[in-house]
Amino acid sequence: MPERSYLTARLAVSRSASDGSSTSGRHSPNLHRADVDTVDRLGVATAREHVRSTSSSQDLRAEATSQDTLILKAGLNLKPFKIHTKELTTASPFFASLICGPPIPPSQDSLNFPDLEERSMYLFTRWIYGGTLSGPTDFQSMQNYMGLYVLALRFDVAALQNEVVDRIRNYYRRENLTAPPYRLEYIYENTDQPCALREFFTETAAYRVLCEPTKGGLADATAGVVAEGGDLAVDFVNALAKMHWNDVEDVRRGNGCRFHVHEDGERCAPVAAEPWQTG
Repeated sequence: MPERSYLTARLAVSRSASDGSSTSGRHSPNLHRADVDTVDRLGVATAREHVRSTSSSQDLRAEATSQDTLILKAGLNLKPFKIHTKELTTASPFFASLICGPPIPPSQDSLNFPDLEERSMYLFTRWIYGGTLSGPTDFQSMQNYMGLYVLALRFDVAALQNEVVDRIRNYYRRENLTAPPYRLEYIYENTDQPCALREFFTETAAYRVLCEPTKGGLADATAGVVAEGGDLAVDFVNALAKMHWNDVEDVRRGNGCRFHVHEDGERCAPVAAEPWQTG
């Protein structure tokens, strides 16, 4: 069955145009309003002079001690989150490239991400310090985890992308859910390239259409988002065709390897067959 077909409190998400460079297809923060909160140990002026005089990114990363922090501001209210630089550069190629790049002007004091959700940044902060993620478990937490996936994609954190996709798949399988039109709209509006969550959502929506057909064709809401065209419409049609040739596969079940990012080129380890596959 689809998730409930209405939004009780839809967030207004505005994607800001970036004045900085992009990394791996991700959006950059607003660098004209952003900066590193430099290390207390070195002081602002000394730290920036060190950046100017350091030619090796490896040497620069070596300076990222436990005292170094960045302030990331998220959401429409730009709520600040202070995170140690070492954790960010270790987990995220986006931040490793940003911090090891050209010096940042002294007038800047934070990195602003107004189009990333505040609750998702909180989950990211918990995760990067080794905390356990436990959702999604309901309608609202599902929104938070979708926002967390968008954040992980933006910051190029493959391990977090994979974990979030697995958690969403598990939630959808456990609750027998498929992606409703507004979930499709959200993921396509907040990503600018093919990604695992786009693929998973369109295929669950196609599965619903083929297994729970609405009299007269597509439901009005689904027809509305498909009629807008673009990548969503193309991917939805491709998902229908794939379902047809794969005997209407339920992508909520089975090995989720194809929804993972494999940075080392290796595939996921085989998993044991589920009971429904051997019955």
